[in-house]
Amino acid sequence: MHYLQREALIIEKLKQHGKVIVSDLAGEIGVNPMTIRRDLIRLEQQGLLQKVHGAAVPLDGLLKEKAFGEKQLIKCQQKRLIAREALELVKPGETILLDAGTTTFEVALLLRHMPGVNVVTNDLHIAMELCSAEGRLFYVGGEIEKDLGRSAGAKAFQFLSDIHVDTVFLGISAVNSDLMLCSHTVDNAELKRAMLNCGSRKVLLADESKFGTNAFARIGPLSLVDIMITDKTFGEVELGYLEANQVVLRQVLPEVK
Repeated sequence: MHYLQREALIIEKLKQHGKVIVSDLAGEIGVNPMTIRRDLIRLEQQGLLQKVHGAAVPLDGLLKEKAFGEKQLIKCQQKRLIAREALELVKPGETILLDAGTTTFEVALLLRHMPGVNVVTNDLHIAMELCSAEGRLFYVGGEIEKDLGRSAGAKAFQFLSDIHVDTVFLGISAVNSDLMLCSHTVDNAELKRAMLNCGSRKVLLADESKFGTNAFARIGPLSLVDIMITDKTFGEVELGYLEANQVVLRQVLPEVK
């Protein structure tokens, strides 16, 4: 078994059981325990788990995503400011995709009052908000992840593969120190890549708390998007990256009371 396959298996067992034992993994896979220890060292260096004596445990937050209600309580004002800026990019008659998330939900609240915008979403909360809006509404099918209120799975992926929209507004779990977009699961990372592929314009909505953090599955580099709306202030290196990759930064500032 290739080491990448072993690593994926280790992470899956961590998600299922909350702990993996070196000797158990070695016996199940049919390799030397030292091979498993090297796998665990690589995964620990990636910040995906913590080695303990003869075993490994997951690091909090890398494998499990907060429920929708919990995320709504984080950076509320910043998300509303980002949503207002995002609305400036939407015109009546366009078809847009709103990724599942609490920042995109704030965009949906504003869209209720804009005539003639057609919306595709995989978020139940967004769909419910826009049921009475003037434009057409399309819900991405598939299995519902109940605690997150979003659809997932092969059916959702197939739906996205068959459509095209003017603008994709993407939410994100994490943007790590290498400016890689990350999600908590491989399936959700794949779904977000499908979202990006179906849009003429890709817009990332990310408050400051998402940067410098990590999650298990990589979606791809930040350069996949055309525009980034955020409240984060960047240094020269990051600004140089954005300019070199033609990513337009639209920074929002806190309201002065």
